[in-house]
Amino acid sequence: MRIEAETMLVGVLAQPGLREALGLEGAPATVPGRLAGGAGAGLPEGGWPWLLPGPGAIAAWRLETPTPALERYAEVFGLAPVATPAGTVLGITAEGGEAEAGDTAPGDTAADARLAAALAAEIAGADASQTPADLRRRLPQIAVAVASRLRAADTRRPAALLPSPDADAVRIEARSTPHAGFFAVERLDIVHRHHDGGLNPRVTREVLVAGDAVIVLPWDPLRDRVMVIDQFRAAVAARGEAQAWMLEPIAGRIDPRETPAGTALREAAADRLLATGFDEIEYLDLRATDDLRALTAPEAGARLFAACWIGGVRLIDNLPVPGQALRKRTDPVRLSA
Repeated sequence: MRIEAETMLVGVLAQPGLREALGLEGAPATVPGRLAGGAGAGLPEGGWPWLLPGPGAIAAWRLETPTPALERYAEVFGLAPVATPAGTVLGITAEGGEAEAGDTAPGDTAADARLAAALAAEIAGADASQTPADLRRRLPQIAVAVASRLRAADTRRPAALLPSPDADAVRIEARSTPHAGFFAVERLDIVHRHHDGGLNPRVTREVLVAGDAVIVLPWDPLRDRVMVIDQFRAAVAARGEAQAWMLEPIAGRIDPRETPAGTALREAAADRLLATGFDEIEYLDLRATDDLRALTAPEAGARLFAACWIGGVRLIDNLPVPGQALRKRTDPVRLSA
C-alpha cells in the first residue's frame, strides 16, 4: 500500500526530529485511542506499537505530501499504512495485542526520539546503490553505529595531553559506503587542522564501520588470575594460520537503547560467566564510590556491585575497580566459547 497525503503519522514518526530527517511537511493532529508496545520503534525488527481503541488521544502528524525519504524509510523498516476508524495511520503494526503493564509508546523518551531521528537521517542519506532490502538486512549494524555516534557526541574523553576539543578542527566533506556486508566500509573525504592552525589538503580515507563495545575481564583475586575465552576469528583464518582461534576477554557490542553495564551483564551472564558455576547473575552495576552515581566507564573511585546465585544461595558483593590496568600479567583460565 502506498503512502498517501493526509496519512496520520504516530509514535516516533510524529516527532519533530524524525520529521525533519525525512523532510515531512504537514500539521499537528490527534488519533483516538492509545499506543502500546513497540518502545524500540522498529528495533528489533517488527518492534512497532499497536493501536488500542478507547479513551485517549495520540499526538499525530497529518502528512501533507509523502517524500521519497519517507517511502524508503517505511520500506526499510517494513512499515505499511494501516486503515483505522480515524483514517490511515503510519507508524503502527496491523497485528496488535493486549495492553501490558509497563507498555510504552515509541518516542516517549527523548533518547528514543533522538535515536529514531538519527537512524532516519542515516537511512535517508545512505548511498542510492544500497537498496531498501540491503539496508533492512544491515539494520541492526546500522543502528549500533548510529547509537555509537550519538554516544560519542555526548562523551568528552580526558585530553590532558591533547588539544582541546574543537568542532571546527575536523570537517567531513563527503561520505560514501563502497562496501556493506557483515561489516561495512565508509569512504570519507576529510579536512583537518594542523597544529600550526592551518588546514591540510583534502584527503580520502576508508574506515571500518563499527560500534561501541564492552570488554569484561573477570579476575580471581585469590588466585590472581583472569578468565579469557577462545574464539574463532575469520581474519586469522584468512591470514592462513592453521590455528584460527584467539584468546580474548569477554566482549560484545553495545546495542541501541542499551547501557554499557547492560551489555556487560548480557555478554557475561548469557554466554560466559554462567559456565563458571553461577546459576544466575542478577546484576552487574558499575557506580562511583562517592555518590553511587551510575558510570558508563571505570574511573578512580569506582566500585562494581554484583549479585549472583549458586545452588539457591544469593551472593552479594561490591568490589573496588582499580583506576589503572593490572600491572602484572596473569595466567589465563581458558574457557571455550
